[in-house]
Amino acid sequence: MDTARVGAALGTVWIHSVQSSEMAPWGEVGRFAVPFFSVTAAILLVEALHANPDRSFVSYVSRRAKRLYVPFALWTVVYLAARSLKHAVFHSGEPIVFYPSILLNGSAHHLWFLPALTLWTIACFPLVKWILRRPGFAKPAAAGLLVVAAVWARWYSPPTVVEPGMVGLATWRSAYDALNALDPGLPYFADQNLRRFPCFLAGIAIAILFGPLQRLRDGIQTTSAWSGVFCTAACMLEVAAIGRNSLLAMIAGIGWTIAAYGRWSPAWVVRVVGPLGRLSFGVYLVHVLLCEGIQAVGKRAGVPNTWWFDLVIFALSAIGSVVLAWALRRFAATRWMVPG
Repeated sequence: MDTARVGAALGTVWIHSVQSSEMAPWGEVGRFAVPFFSVTAAILLVEALHANPDRSFVSYVSRRAKRLYVPFALWTVVYLAARSLKHAVFHSGEPIVFYPSILLNGSAHHLWFLPALTLWTIACFPLVKWILRRPGFAKPAAAGLLVVAAVWARWYSPPTVVEPGMVGLATWRSAYDALNALDPGLPYFADQNLRRFPCFLAGIAIAILFGPLQRLRDGIQTTSAWSGVFCTAACMLEVAAIGRNSLLAMIAGIGWTIAAYGRWSPAWVVRVVGPLGRLSFGVYLVHVLLCEGIQAVGKRAGVPNTWWFDLVIFALSAIGSVVLAWALRRFAATRWMVPG
């Protein structure tokens, strides 16, 4: 699992490192990362209720808020300061405009995931608890959730990219226009949630169908784990060829989850990479600081947007993110900023 988490964290770094036209299609191959984190978060929700069916909703909400939303609020302040510095020094980046949606999106484009994950887990807690208390109904309900997730991921598109003849397109666009009129940041948060929430539903379904967690681990043999790796690779290669696709990203995330719970990594990889797993959340949070910082410096220095500079950005951002996340986790005063 820790090795897979490192791979997913590096996938997010890769997405935000690519800025050249030569590498643009290949920048999409990291899109399995957020679906993977969504699926595993859902599995952990189900496992928590398997282990403690009488867990209090209030206590769960409190723990999720402390674990996810409090770090989100702090990193929103950090990225606001970084954007202000970038604007002052490099005269680049969009001017900072405050809307209420900053409480959902944060001040950087990747921070939306923490409030979204907070909302998903809290909203689904009563549903999962209700399903698990009805053993005879649990597996049919889980199968239904998996179908809903697949259909949702297959057919969802924001109104800016759907086919002109789509049924209900005018209503769909009107809803987005209404959100935009209310707060220009809300359509972004809505779109990201509608793209990725099916992954969370799929994770709930998988955990109920194949759980508890120990049985899931025991059921994934080496061959199945490698199948998950190849599934992720095949889906991401297809995404590189055709462009962003929510269903393929969800399948890739599920494939990486299968790999995460299997025993496919050589022992030396587990020993070397495994300890970095607890830093994956921190890498996700801090990497945009480094990616955008290096890109701004390169632009100021006149470095062209080329494939080799993308690789430089990725290498420096990945190493720097690991070091910074490790440094923050080393001290009690800052450890809560990068939950493990």
